[in-house]
Amino acid sequence: MHLDRIEVTLRLTNTAPLSIGTGRLSPRTAANGANEPEGSVMVIHTGAGGLPCIPASTLKGALRARFADVAAAKTLFGNISDGEHGNAGQLHIYAALMQDQSQMRPPIRQRGGGNGATFERPATAIDRRAGSVSAHKLFTLKAVPAGGVFAAEVILHGAFPPQGGAAEGLETLAKALAPLHDGVAVGKGGRLGGGVLRLDEVAKAKLIRFDPATGFVEEPDLEQHLSDCIAAAAVNARPGAPAAQLEFSIHTTSPFLISDPELLDGAGRTRDSDQLAALVDGAGKPVLWASSLLGALRSRAAWLAELDRLRRGKPGFVPSTRHADHPADDRDLDEVLLPARAVRVKADLEKLSSVERLFGVAGWKGLLAIASLERAVAGTETRITSVAIDRLSGGGLDSALFTTLAFTGVKWKVALAIETRGTWHTATMLAADMGLLKALAQDIRDNGLMLGHAAARGFGWCDVGGMTLNGAAP
Repeated sequence: MHLDRIEVTLRLTNTAPLSIGTGRLSPRTAANGANEPEGSVMVIHTGAGGLPCIPASTLKGALRARFADVAAAKTLFGNISDGEHGNAGQLHIYAALMQDQSQMRPPIRQRGGGNGATFERPATAIDRRAGSVSAHKLFTLKAVPAGGVFAAEVILHGAFPPQGGAAEGLETLAKALAPLHDGVAVGKGGRLGGGVLRLDEVAKAKLIRFDPATGFVEEPDLEQHLSDCIAAAAVNARPGAPAAQLEFSIHTTSPFLISDPELLDGAGRTRDSDQLAALVDGAGKPVLWASSLLGALRSRAAWLAELDRLRRGKPGFVPSTRHADHPADDRDLDEVLLPARAVRVKADLEKLSSVERLFGVAGWKGLLAIASLERAVAGTETRITSVAIDRLSGGGLDSALFTTLAFTGVKWKVALAIETRGTWHTATMLAADMGLLKALAQDIRDNGLMLGHAAARGFGWCDVGGMTLNGAAP
């Protein structure tokens, strides 16, 4: 191990909700204080003080994946031993601990009892066969709101001679850290626009060199030099343009809501007057999850792929190896890649349909990602009174009047991008996947989308307009 080293402290800000799970779920009790279980909460990583942290392996893995020079990466980040060769990396990264939460604003209301460093969003597991929510599968995702500041310690070991050693070492370090300049997605939901971690500043940077005659000698105040090197290296580290960019607006033409299972208002207070209520953010404005939008688009794309297969009678969006009885979107790979049920080698990718390649399956991150999802118009609150129906008689139930709080006139602006993905994804695959994306764009433009709660009852029907694909009308 070299005695010379460059020690750096980085301040990182998550510019989108960040959730790095531990792989565990913890039970939660009902909001009213009752002792019965109420679903479960996905546990995220925390430090000794209970505040969120970003594991060192998460940071190092994200940076290594974006380091273009494969040979240099083995020296810098380390190389797993194959029995004969292996080495520890020169770059040591420590867990990033939360330092400041004063600028965070939860995208939805904070449930009571939180410390402000995290928020909880309700979620429901999806039945892959039916395409609808699974019964009794409510769970909660915990995340860090955008605006949290983390401090990460980074050390680069090496031999840095007195003449020019610091400059060379800083340039090497800058190449590794360059992706943080524009932002790196870490944790859960990166394809949905979440978990973006960006370099805020280089808080400390110094070179510690060992001199046999005098011992360790420090060369401090290298922060600005390293910052300049990172900015310069970021130009070469930026990914290429996406294979496709689809932009459009969504406008609700009927009442819209994503159901809030806790019936809370924007300030976290319980609503007593509504039996069904829209999920809202801290300002009381309606929320549309990125996962809800991609889920609706995936279901529509699967339907279009099935139609294409029936009409064409030859390979199109579904490969010829797919049995006629097997769905165009085998999300859990129950039929396509048995017994592995995951993409492991290049040949597996060729067995996937365009739907599965675009939206992802186990072992393959979907190509289609949400670049941005912004609410342009908040709309107007509206309350709708309904009567519960007796399933046996088909008539209204006595004393079963209930009220739904929804929103009308809400508008969102959406940008989707297809990523480029190495040599596995061939030109033939890209052509088929682009064809399905174009068909999907034309279909939602002509026929609209259904989003959120109670679409079968006329809620959440949306018009899609202002659409461009790669800057032109599809």
